[in-house]
Amino acid sequence: QSTVRLNANSQISYSRRWNSMSVRTVALDGEAFFEVSKDLKNHKKFVVNTKDLSVEVLGTEFNVDTRAHSTRVYLEAGSVKLNAVHGEDSLMLVPGEEAGFDSKGNLSKLSRDEDLPPINWKEGSIILKDKTLTEILVEYEKVFGEKYTFSNKELLDQSFTVMFPITDKKKALDI
Repeated sequence: QSTVRLNANSQISYSRRWNSMSVRTVALDGEAFFEVSKDLKNHKKFVVNTKDLSVEVLGTEFNVDTRAHSTRVYLEAGSVKLNAVHGEDSLMLVPGEEAGFDSKGNLSKLSRDEDLPPINWKEGSIILKDKTLTEILVEYEKVFGEKYTFSNKELLDQSFTVMFPITDKKKALDI
């Protein structure tokens, strides 16, 4: 009774023995939004494993993004516990908080732009506010799984605000 919504260029995997496992475990590569229902009958935990985090869930709504250099988790409702795969770091999140790895590789709570919806890709588009063209091209690479180059190097450091669809690559590139 749980649902998972995958973002573009993302995949999820789980055991064929899902129903007989003592812990409901999935592996994520990319980005996904989870709406996890509590297992009231068997009280089984739900765990999302990424390359560098394990996200323990009881019943909640949250986003996990593994497409950058490290995993980021945004909690919309409920509660989750994050455990670093390498090391002893762990964190509890409350709704509205985001966490991931900082530049030193430590698991920590992260600040985010309050003007933008935290999980805007669920609505079919991505909003990037005051990002350089270089940062925008990196986001396009994450979504569409392709490398992009730009002939006018002077524009790469200029900042833009852009909203582009994640389901229409041609339209996104035109924008």
